[in-house]
Order: sequence, then structure tokens, then C-alpha cells
Amino acid sequence: MNSTRPRTGNPLHDPPWTFRELWPSALLWSALAPGLVLVLAVLNWLIGGTDLREAATRAGRWLSLTAFLGAGIFLGYLLYWSRSVRATLFVVVTLLVTGLSLVVLGWFIATLVRDSWRWLTATQAAMRGKNQALLQRAKEFEQECQQERSRFEEEAQQLRQEIEEEIRELLAASPTPEDCALAQKQADELRRDLEQRLQRARQRLEDDQALTRKEIQIEIQTQWQHDTSALAALRRFLTSTSKDDPAETGILPALVGSFYMAIIVLVVAVPIGVAAAVYLEEYGRRHWLARVIEINLANLAGVPSVVYGILGAFLFVELLFQPLVTSEGSFRLAWLQHLSERLFGQEVKVAHRNTLSGGLTLALLSLPVIIITAQEAIRAVPTSIRHAALALGATRWQVIAHHVLPYAFPNILTGVILAISRVLGEAAPLVLFGAFLYLDYTPHLFSRFTVLPMQIYNWAGRPQPSWHYCAAMTSLVLLGLLLLLNAAAIILRQRGRRRLRW
Repeated sequence: MNSTRPRTGNPLHDPPWTFRELWPSALLWSALAPGLVLVLAVLNWLIGGTDLREAATRAGRWLSLTAFLGAGIFLGYLLYWSRSVRATLFVVVTLLVTGLSLVVLGWFIATLVRDSWRWLTATQAAMRGKNQALLQRAKEFEQECQQERSRFEEEAQQLRQEIEEEIRELLAASPTPEDCALAQKQADELRRDLEQRLQRARQRLEDDQALTRKEIQIEIQTQWQHDTSALAALRRFLTSTSKDDPAETGILPALVGSFYMAIIVLVVAVPIGVAAAVYLEEYGRRHWLARVIEINLANLAGVPSVVYGILGAFLFVELLFQPLVTSEGSFRLAWLQHLSERLFGQEVKVAHRNTLSGGLTLALLSLPVIIITAQEAIRAVPTSIRHAALALGATRWQVIAHHVLPYAFPNILTGVILAISRVLGEAAPLVLFGAFLYLDYTPHLFSRFTVLPMQIYNWAGRPQPSWHYCAAMTSLVLLGLLLLLNAAAIILRQRGRRRLRW
């Protein structure tokens, strides 16, 4: 390298290298590889006697490949010697990555909103179309009733004409006054019998029409969509079970299943995780058991989530619930069956791959995250607070309960909400666990279940575009839930930090 300024060789005293000083040497080093390739190509052409065009093609191919190597050498040389180039490149790369990430995120959200809008318009059109179909059916039924009554009257008139013809023949065949009176009596009986039969047939026709009309009215009352707005379509989507029609399907079973997953993780994993963090940070810092637990936590945090699905299927299905559940869908223990009937109804059906097992599996998945987050929150509390409380005569548990945990609570709560957000978005463990892709009833704690990611996976894998729109709408709902949880975490953390005084 050639420098225009005198340098002592000490990087602490020498001024930093500038780009103007470095680029000749960087260009020389980066030109070594293409230059060597060019020399070898010329020697090969001179010694080997190959065709000039073939040698030029081969040399151009190798020069194009070594140009990338030379550009890398040039950039690496500058980065190694120049701090200003490093800072500029860092800023450029950061801006490029940030911009690309924003573009990809914006494109993804725009695609999601576009497909959700298509679902909304298709659903509203289907709701209005169903109302029109119900009205059209009622109108067509009234027309059919009118046609049937007209046909009945025509047939009745034809029967009357036939009876009158038969009566005339009967009167014509009566030569004496006695025979004529008898024939007249028979004619009156034939007319009366015909009217009675027609009256009964007319009554049956009217009864059948009235029954069908009542069924149509009940169908209209139950299936009529009084509100076809976007809000009504979204409300029906959130409160309906899964159906085979994409315009009428809903995500209520998946919503209830995800809600159960979050509650089980909150009840099971959070107390255990916080208690483990308190032990590791306040009681067992230099104990061998604490070191073993910390090593296992680090290992469990890096385990793929699919492995947790296999672990949960073995622990909670094979070892716990399968011995307790019969093939008919009931518990072998009478008190447990009675409890499930009291909670979820007399017709409750239980399964060994149930909601509780899935929630416990996800609790295992989120437990390392909760423990590590709680450890960091407890570790962030200043040691002077502990020393001051101990100096005033407080016990260690009083210090933890009245000082450490209240100060660490905002960050602990943030970690808990982030763990629940991860639980709501998990699908891989539940796929191996055996969660359903399609569920047409609302799950309970001991039944088979599904969650929002499984529902998205099911609908996104179907070939019809209408199901893809349903998957996009479900993804938007899930994204909204996750954003709400993260916003709640930020708000609670900020409010908790404003109250902290140390």
C-alpha cells in the first residue's frame, strides 16, 4: 500500500486509511485472479495449439467467474483496512436489508388484505344470493301451488263431466217411471260421492301445500340473512363451525382450540417457569443442580418444536390419557367421567388425543422461553434493593415477594405474552400430536381439537381459490390476535417501567 501521509506503523497513532489511499492496492490485489486466468489461457493457446475462438470463449468464461472473486477481494481489502468503508457498508447493508424486509412485509400484508377482501365480497355475495334463492323458492312454490290448484280444478271438472255422461246413460236406460226414479237416486249418490272425494282430495292438497309452505317459512326464518354487511359476514365467520361450503364456513372450533391452548399454557407453564427462574436466580446460583437445570434449559430452547409434538404424544397420550379413556369415548374413572359430564354435558365424548394434552405439549414448548425471560427480568433488578431489604431485617422470601418480583413483573409479563403469541402460531407440534384439520363442533377440554394454524394449513392446501381466501382471512385474524398481544406486552411494559423507582 502506498500512503501519502507519513505513518509510524502504530494503528493507535496513525490516521485511518482513506479510500483514495487504498483503492490502487485493492484494485491490484483483486486483479491477480483474472490476470492469472488470462495468462494461463494465452499459454494454453500458444502451447496447446487450440483454436483461437475456442480459447477466447474459455478465457471469457473463466474471466467472468473470476470477476466475482476479484470483486470480493477488492471489497474485503477495503473493509479490512478502512474504518470509514466499514461504517458506510454497514449503513448501506442495513438500509438494503431493512428496505427489502419492509417491501416483503408490505407485499405479504397487501396480498393478505387483497385475498381477505375477496373473501369478504364473495361471502357477502353468497349471503345475498342465498336470500334471493330463498325468495325465489317461495315465489316458485306459490306458482306451483297455483298450477296444482288449476290442474286439480280441471281434473275435477273432467270427472264431473264423466259422471254426468254416466248419469245420462243410466237415465236413458230406464224405460219405466220406477227405473227412472231409481236411476235418479243413483245419480244423486254418484254426484254426492264425487263431491265428497273431490273435497277430500282438495283438503289433502291444501294441507300438503300448507305444510310445505310452513317448512319454507321456517327455512326462510332460520336461513335468512337480515344483515349482509361486512361486519355481519365477519361475525358469522368467527361464530360458525367448519362446513363444506367456503361461503358458510367458520373458525369457531379453531378459535376455541387456540383459546384453550393459551389458557393451559398460562395456567401450567407460567407458575412453573417463574418459580424455576426465582430458584435459579435467588436460591441456586452456585448449586450443582442449578447448573444442570441451566444447561438443560439451553438445550431445550434449541430443540425443534416438532420434537415436542412427539414428546407430548408419548407422555400425555400413550402414558396418561390412553389408559384412562375407553374406545366408546368415556373415562374409565367414574369421578372423572362425572366431572366431564358436569362441565360439558351428558352427551360428552372424550378422546385420548384431547385439548388438554395439546395444551400441555405447548406448555412444555414454551417453558424454556418463559424461564429464560423471567431469569433476565429478575437479574435486571438492582442488587442494592436486595441488600437494602435484607439490611432492614427482611427474609429472603420477603425480599423476593415484595421487592424483586414486583420490579421484575413488567418484563416477566412481556415474556409470558410473547410465549403465548408463539403458542398461538404453532402448528408443527400439533400436526404430529394428532390435531384435526377439520372440526364441525366446538371442542372442549377432553375432546379432539383444532387450532387456527391447522385451519389455515387445511384451507391453504385445497385447490379452490375460495378456500385460499378463507385461509387468508383466518391468517388476518391470527395476525390481528398476535399484534394485539404484542401491543399489550409493550403497553404493560411501559406502564410498569414508569412506576419503577430505584
